[in-house]
Formats: sequence, C-alpha cells, structure tokens
Amino acid sequence: MRLVGFEAATTSAGVVLADDDEVVGWRQVAPTRAHTEQLLPMVEALLDEADWQLGTIEVVAVDVGPGLFTSLRVSGATAAGLALALGLQVVEVTSTEVLAEAAWARGARGGCVVAVDARRGELFVQRFTLDAEGVTAAAAPALWRPEQLAAAFEQEPGCGVGDGLVAAGLEDQALDPELLGAPPVAALAAVASRRASSAIDPAALRPRYLRPADARVNFEVREPPR
Repeated sequence: MRLVGFEAATTSAGVVLADDDEVVGWRQVAPTRAHTEQLLPMVEALLDEADWQLGTIEVVAVDVGPGLFTSLRVSGATAAGLALALGLQVVEVTSTEVLAEAAWARGARGGCVVAVDARRGELFVQRFTLDAEGVTAAAAPALWRPEQLAAAFEQEPGCGVGDGLVAAGLEDQALDPELLGAPPVAALAAVASRRASSAIDPAALRPRYLRPADARVNFEVREPPR
C-alpha cells in the first residue's frame, strides 16, 4: 500500500512516502512558517525521487494534532484536498502518538510522557505505555501548565519526548535530543500504515485543537467599540 503522509503539527513541515511499512522517502523542514508553500512541492519532489506516479498513491495520512492551529489547518486542508482529488481516504494520526511511536522505535519501554508546545505558556500532554507489543495510550491528551509536567516527572520518572519539554525547561527528561522537536515523519508513516483500515472520508477530517484558536480568543477579549 503506497502512502503519502503530512506532518505539520508544530513549526515543522514534513512529508513522507511509504510502501506498506517501509519508508521510501521523506522531507522535513523546521522551523518554518511557510507550510502552505512547502508541503505540495515536497510531495512532488519525493514522487520524482521515488519514481512514483501521483495516481499510484493509495492512501493519504495526516497529523491532526494537538498542535499549532494554523499549521494544522494547512496540513489538514492539503491532505484532504489531495485525497479528494485522487478519490482516496485519509488516515488520522495524532502528534502525541507519533512522538510516542518514535520513542518506542528507539527502544524506550515503560511509561513515556509526550509534551507538545502549545504556546501561551501551555503544553499538550499525553501519557503512553511502551512495551514489546508497541504503544498504548495511558490517558487522553490534555492541556497542562509546565509546572504540572515537572510535578509528573517528579512523581513518576520516565522518558519524555516532544518540544514541550524545551518550552517547560525540562530537556533533561528527554529520551533523546532528536525527539525534542517535531513529530518525525517516519514515525507518522509507521502509525498510519498500521491504521490504514480505519481511513475515513476526507470531508470528515477534524484537527484536534484542545483549545480555541488564538485569533478567536483575542477577538473575544477585545474591548467592544464605543
């Protein structure tokens, strides 16, 4: 099964091609604010390198967050638009499970806390259990303050991954310095390939924001005109 996956939950923009569970090629740029301009050219470049035709793609995957509002909107729209154009379905994966998958692939076992920088002094956090069979969510994703994350590590030491550790000043809890950034697109492909049977119609694609958009919050707190 040939898959193209989009990753843009954070300040990174990434695309991956995979054939079943084998990554054929990937590109990931960080930091960037040009998600709109970069995602589709990445697809085109990777297809050329792999000598694939666009019409041979069988499923589209996308990271639906939690993450940054604008980049999630861009990647979701790009993935849905491509799927609609090709008559394909979309596999949803989350930023937190992609990072947990990356930790598992590096040999981490036991409890693992994934933290994604939510900005405004907040973090998107989810706990996972990693064992020989793979990755299992131990709790639902939630919005935390940095001090909550610090307290969680004090109570139950374990591995941590995600750029939220940097935002909270907890880099020393990281499993691997390479996992202090964006969710890796290779891990996205691994999760999506296993979940291909649960693909959905692109019109049903919904980002996981966990809180209102910053623009809406700013509008609601603005003083009314006099």
